Amino acid sequence: MRIAELPLDEQNRIRQYNREAKKRSREKQKQAQMPSYDEAFDNFPPEHTNALRQHVKEVATAVKSELGVEGLGGYQDNQAAESAIHQLAWTLFAFKRNLVQQVHSPPGELVGGTYYADSLGADIVTSAHRYSLLNSATFAALFNELLPILHQRYGDEDTKHSRAVREELGR
Repeated sequence: MRIAELPLDEQNRIRQYNREAKKRSREKQKQAQMPSYDEAFDNFPPEHTNALRQHVKEVATAVKSELGVEGLGGYQDNQAAESAIHQLAWTLFAFKRNLVQQVHSPPGELVGGTYYADSLGADIVTSAHRYSLLNSATFAALFNELLPILHQRYGDEDTKHSRAVREELGR
């Protein structure tokens, strides 16, 4: 029996089921084409990784020189401050070079083969103030360049990271 020969409510039920089945099928196909975080991380081109590492090294050297070696505090503070510098420099450089990839498991947007940029905002903002990283002209310039990008891409999300970026931009 053809669908057109069935009662109208039965036709609508079958069509709705078919639409949902097609949607599930397309979603499965999309996920099959999209790499997982691990796959994307493992297959990130080494030449991009090397360029990113070199950029981070240059930025970290400049920031440390502007703040002075003691400017980052003790060992624990130093590690946290260096992590914030790394995240900031790596993420901004990757955005500028369009090294962004959608991944699943966990789902999101992987930037530079390493970071989920939508979950960096609060950490970078907090570290910038806690460790006085904004006293570095280099850090401040990159910080002021990255925050609008994060806000543009993820500002509609209701996470602590997007709220921290919005709050910082509102200062």
